[in-house]
This record gives sequence, C-alpha cells and structure tokens, in this order.
Amino acid sequence: MIQGTLCGVEVGCEYRRPYDHARPDCWQEPHKGVVLPLDDVRAWRNTLAFPELTFPDGPPQDKVTAHVQRCLGEGLLNESVPVLYVSSIDGEEFMQWDRITALKPYAEELEAWRAAREEKRKSYN
Repeated sequence: MIQGTLCGVEVGCEYRRPYDHARPDCWQEPHKGVVLPLDDVRAWRNTLAFPELTFPDGPPQDKVTAHVQRCLGEGLLNESVPVLYVSSIDGEEFMQWDRITALKPYAEELEAWRAAREEKRKSYN
C-alpha cells in the first residue's frame, strides 16, 4: 500500500500556498504537512463517518480502523492520504486529505514555491 510508505513524511502541496493569488511579495511559504496513517483518528474526526455530535471526544481507534479496512476492501482510499498541516500564517494545525500525486517532499515544494514567486515577481517589475 503506497500510503503506508508515506506516513511521517514532511510534504507540501501546490494548492496549499497561502496568498499566491496576491502580489508575490505577499506570498507566504507553503504550509508544511506530515502524512498520517489512513486510520489516524485525527483524519476522521468530525467527518460524515464520525460526526462530532455522535463522537464529541473523537472517534474510537477500533471503529476508525474497521472503517478504513472496509473502505480499502471496497477499493476506496487509494488515491488520497490524510495530511496534518501547520499553517505558515498562524502556526495552527489543520487536517486535509490530499491526492498522493499532488504531494511533494516539503523541501521540493518550498523550492518550487520560491521559483514560482520569482517568476511572478518578474511580471510586476
């Protein structure tokens, strides 16, 4: 399972670049994330499968693991992984599911962001 090999890897994602719609001097560095295991309870908290009203303290690990196993058995969860990001704006953590193909090692994403920002700066000079 490809997801398992990514667990714990620091990643970035092109569509997690704050303010990249603004002038390049306003751009903030990409959010840095860590890929979580598919059955990490943080990835499932307050989702349709485990709503907060039913699980106010978060879903129990055994139920999450069973749900993930059921989904994998149905051919689901093959293209996305849960990523716990730290916002480069305010330092807050947030969870997102991202396509595996959209993720890069964080160092590569940061370098791609720098190159994109420099290219964009040329159009403002």
